[in-house]
Parts: sequence; C-alpha cells; structure tokens
Amino acid sequence: MLGALASITLALGFLIQWVTLTHLGPGIATDALFAALAIPQLLIVVVGNPIVHVLVPLLSTEKEPARGALAWTFFLGAAGVLGLLVILLSLSTRVWVPVTVAGFPPAGKTLAAALAVIQLPGVVLMAMGMVLRSVNHAGGKFIWTACAASLAAAASFLFLLWALPRLGIQGAAWSYTLRAGLEMVLLLPALGRPRRPAWGKPVRQFLLRFRPLVLGSLYERTEIILDRFLASLTPAGGLSLFYLGQQVWGAVGQVINHAMAAPIVPELAQTATGGNWLRYRGLVRTRLTWVLILTTMLVGGMAAFGEPVLIRVFGIRNVTPEDVRILWLLLLLLSGLLVGNPSSHLLLTSFYATGDTRTPTKIGMASYTIGAVCKLAGFAFFGLFGLAAGTSVYYLLRSWMLFHALRRRIPLPPLS
Repeated sequence: MLGALASITLALGFLIQWVTLTHLGPGIATDALFAALAIPQLLIVVVGNPIVHVLVPLLSTEKEPARGALAWTFFLGAAGVLGLLVILLSLSTRVWVPVTVAGFPPAGKTLAAALAVIQLPGVVLMAMGMVLRSVNHAGGKFIWTACAASLAAAASFLFLLWALPRLGIQGAAWSYTLRAGLEMVLLLPALGRPRRPAWGKPVRQFLLRFRPLVLGSLYERTEIILDRFLASLTPAGGLSLFYLGQQVWGAVGQVINHAMAAPIVPELAQTATGGNWLRYRGLVRTRLTWVLILTTMLVGGMAAFGEPVLIRVFGIRNVTPEDVRILWLLLLLLSGLLVGNPSSHLLLTSFYATGDTRTPTKIGMASYTIGAVCKLAGFAFFGLFGLAAGTSVYYLLRSWMLFHALRRRIPLPPLS
C-alpha cells in the first residue's frame, strides 16, 4: 500500500515536471526554475531530513502526553527558526542567487532570483510538514502520511495546469510552494489539541543527535549548489535535463524509501533499545537485499528500453529528439544514484535508530569529498556527462562505506 501511494505521488511529481518541460521546452526559463530550487532544497536536506531521522526514533519511545508536548515543541520550533531564515534569504536573493548560477546570462540570473522568492516559503511549510510526518510515523500512521503527500501533489498538478498558460514559469514556481503547504495542512491533525512546549531531556537528546547531522549535511549537501553551478556553465537547457535526470531517479528512490525503509524505523529503534541485535541485523539485511535487487533491475530496464520510452513520453511540443537522447544518456550515467541513494538511506536510518548520528555523518563528509573531486574532474573532461558519472561514483561509494561501517558497529550475540 505504501509503495502504491508513493508511486502515485511519484507519477504526479513526474507529471508536474513533464508539463513544465514540454510546455516551455528546456531553456533558460526552466534552467532558472530548477536553479532557484537549489537553496530551498539544500535547506530541506540539511534541516528537514535530519528532523525526520532523529524525531521518529525519539517519539517512538515516548508515550502520551509527553509525545504530544514534544510534537508541539518541534512544530513551533521548526516554524520559528526556518521562518526567520527564509525571510533573510528572501531579502538577499539578488546577492546569493547570481553566485550559484554564474554561467547564466543577466536575464537568467534576475529570473532565478525572482523565482527563489516564490519558492523559499515552501521551505518553512515543508519543515513543519516533516515534523508532522515524524509524529504520524512514530504513531504507526504511515498510510495517511502517504495519502497526504499524494493529495497535495494532485492539487499542485491541477493548479499547474491552470497557472502555466496564465503565469508562465512563475506558475510552476507557485505550484511547488502550494504543494508543501497543502501537505502540511493535511497532516496537521496529528498534533492534536494545543499543548505547552516541553524543554526537558528528550529535547536535549534531539539536539544532541540533530547537531552532527546538520553540520555534516551542511557540508555534504553543498552537492546541490555544486551541481547547479557546474550545470549552469553548459548551454541553455543542460541544467534542466540534468536536474530532470536526478529527479527521475530520486523520485524512484523515494518510493523505495517509503515502501521499504520508513516502515521499519520504529521497529529498528525498539529492537536496538532492547538489545536484540540479531533481529536488528536481520531486518536491515533483508530490506537491503530487496533494495539492491529492485534498483539493479530498474537500471537494466532503462538501458534496454529507456530511450524509446523517453521519446514517447518527452518527445513532444518543445522537446527535441536530441534533448531526449541526452536525457537518456544522463539517466544511464546517473544510475549509481538510483542504486546508491535508497541503499544509503536504509543504512543511514539503521544508524539513526540506534541513536548514532556521528558515524554516518563522518562517512557522508568523507565520501562527498571524494565525490566532489570526481564531479569536478568529470565535468572538466566530459562536461555534463562527466558530472553525471561523478554523481554515481559518490552515491555508490557512500553506500559501500556505510554498509561496512554498520557491519563493524552493530554487535551480534554469541552463538551459545
């Protein structure tokens, strides 16, 4: 059921990008839209994702009314901290946006700054939604969380169909913010009645686990800025095609994460707390095997049938056959992202379930350093295709390092 709902959300997200790209064609307008998403995406990855990773195990071990008080504490905290940060960033877009898209012409830089102002409020709404998602997951309400994501994506898609002919690329930017806000509203009932925020031991535990994740992610996820910066140096439309390739594999990875990794996080946390390491390792090993088999099959399917399928899907309106071929080659070169990202996500959540956020953070920083060098070298010699190959190296290396670290980290009881 989770896989089916996540697939619906994936399909709707795909349709949003498909309509935008085919209606406008890969060019400076779509490049500006996806470039403007760089900082919002960075903030969500650096702040939002760690909220889920730390909060779900923490809330899973709490009972009412303590869980409700903590939920309100983190919900209001996310709104206040991210709200202030977004205001500051919105007031300074004309300063930082041109730096991230150095290869754009002046008109493209101005457009990207305007689109960033529209999309930045979505960061606050999405962070608040991630707190609510954590509350639902900790309470075992996975189905409704997935339903809310699908409903919000559907509403965003319908809005885009209305807005794109009337507002152009600004309508596409508003659809992203609308989607984040609707999902947050749909998940809001999980908070229950208003409660006084709690600032006790669980909050200190959260901050203790949260801090290394944020610091590590702040460095590691500059990957988003690096990718946009390098892609902005390619001809118009190149950034859009590279971003679309990342999003296609990233969306498939999210479906796998929702279906295979998210449902076992509370059980992993409870198993780790009880010291049942044999059961713990069995859960991780089984799910990791499923992930690797599925992603490998998908890569094989893309290699065998991807180009004709992509031509039928994207080869219309303002998208040329050459654009489609570039997209197909980028997807093949980015296949390490599909294999490495879901497996890394599963291994990361396995570490977080034990309360260990430092080890995966160190591994992420080390693997990203090597990956960034591979990306720069690949781009220098092979342009956009080299950047895609360097991305695959990074994700596969991170997954391999996490797997071997987890094998050393989690003890097994003696055979007797």
